[in-house]
Amino acid sequence: MKYRIFAFACSLFMPLAVMLLLGAANNWDEFLLEHSSWDHAPFFVRNAGYFIVIILAPIASGMFTARYASLPANCFSRYSPLLLPLIFWALLSIPLLHIIEIHPLLLLPAAFLLLLYLLFLIGFAFTARRKQRSLQIKKGLLQLGVCLGAAFLAAGLNIWQIRSNILPAVNPAIESIGHGIIIDTYMPFAANNKLAVPDNPPSLRLTENHPRLDGAIALLPVYGAAAQAVYAGLSTQDYEKYLDNPSPKPPHIKDLVECNNTPEAWAGLLGGHTDIFFGVTPSSEQLQAALAGGLDPEIIPIGKDAFVFMVNIHNPVDSLTVEQIRDIYRTKITNW
Repeated sequence: MKYRIFAFACSLFMPLAVMLLLGAANNWDEFLLEHSSWDHAPFFVRNAGYFIVIILAPIASGMFTARYASLPANCFSRYSPLLLPLIFWALLSIPLLHIIEIHPLLLLPAAFLLLLYLLFLIGFAFTARRKQRSLQIKKGLLQLGVCLGAAFLAAGLNIWQIRSNILPAVNPAIESIGHGIIIDTYMPFAANNKLAVPDNPPSLRLTENHPRLDGAIALLPVYGAAAQAVYAGLSTQDYEKYLDNPSPKPPHIKDLVECNNTPEAWAGLLGGHTDIFFGVTPSSEQLQAALAGGLDPEIIPIGKDAFVFMVNIHNPVDSLTVEQIRDIYRTKITNW
């Protein structure tokens, strides 16, 4: 039991040790940037410290664990405490993937953790074999394989289920339903943006005193296209270069058109940072907060929400009545 506690604690501490060492490597890199021409060094040379930490730290942790632990002769008893964190994260992914959208970037932390534990096991196995060669391996490997296989099979089936329920787009060139929008592709004056362009130039053109716009992400294509069509005399250069330029310059489009979520955008309106808010009709609580702050916002409807109900492409249901939809949301119908 002492061995299992010790080995399990070392396997949990290993990623934390790697993160702490990576932080130290980052501080050292910043120090070199401030006191030398380190930024002109080749990429591999500049990042050698990170690579060394990522490779050597988990191997050293595994060697330390095997060196100071009383190793059991049974393969399953020896390696199962080291594999428990991997099994735990695999099983934890099942509930997590139900509340977060599947995205390829989510694979990076998992792949990084897997690499660290594989290196940790290499260091452990190397030292353990030198310290104690005799090992009952056949039965233990089978037991370990069954445990790992069951955990990763459960996680893999869960990922497959979620991905199979993402509705495919009608047009393959359009992203599948369920993928988040990229805000930059709907910002006014951005290169190759997706904003609608009016057939005829608008009669209204604002060259000064441009209203500051903000709102919900879903409405950015609306007010972004309006600003692109109406606003003039603004800077559209790279924002970082714009900020670094001390000379007098026209306002930048990013200072006038923002896209925050609904609560933040509404708070910006109440705080005087936004002139026009684009979003759903404010609630009675939001209107009361505005009145308490000395504001009497003018509400102008520009569109209406529409409920569009979609099902998976493999669902045999091809029509639903309004009453059936209501019963689904009332949970009177649970299998459709």
